[in-house]
Amino acid sequence: MMNEQQLEDLCITWFQETGWQFVRGSDIAPDGMRPERADYRQVILRGRLLAALARINPHIPAAALEQAVHTLRSISEPQAVLRNRSFHRLLLSGVSVEFSDGEEKKTDLVQLIDFANPRTNEFLVINQFTVAGTKQPRRPDLVAFVNGLPLAVIELKNPANVQTDVWDAFNLENSVGRARVCFFRLVRRGVTTRHSHSLQGGNNEAGRVEKGAIGCVAPSPIR
Repeated sequence: MMNEQQLEDLCITWFQETGWQFVRGSDIAPDGMRPERADYRQVILRGRLLAALARINPHIPAAALEQAVHTLRSISEPQAVLRNRSFHRLLLSGVSVEFSDGEEKKTDLVQLIDFANPRTNEFLVINQFTVAGTKQPRRPDLVAFVNGLPLAVIELKNPANVQTDVWDAFNLENSVGRARVCFFRLVRRGVTTRHSHSLQGGNNEAGRVEKGAIGCVAPSPIR
């Protein structure tokens, strides 16, 4: 019977076999060897996001791309579900920006994901991604990023521990969201697993980039 660490390693292998890159959360942490976050409250990988936006939107100047990132980080509806839906609209339709082209003022949409050419996007899975909480840090087992945006959280439970079930992972995953609301402002898919079953909720399956409506939480075997 595999333990939780072996299950995590297996999941990472599955991601890599489908073309995802893998980075250890400790390596890119604010105090890591190759920091990509200013602090543990930051959940967007800003450098990767700006690089992806430049590839996807080569006709839009860098200052306008910075404006798009600022819009993403400034979503401020009063309820978490509304913030999540606002991000979902931006993810599918793009972020409106204004910029100067010579003496002419222009308005355009910055696309966050290239749905037409998936290879333009960056797919990255990170393990043990620590997020600052109101009382204590939270550390999801795996977070799937597309173009520097955290779009899926995967929480794993030890399949050998008969005292836990998939709902324990589900409750832990929800505690991550409560600990840091800005994290789940962006996440589009949550997956919790134990042994041969999982719970999934959100918009998009990890490993797929497609436009879709809000889904529901339903038990299903891991495939």
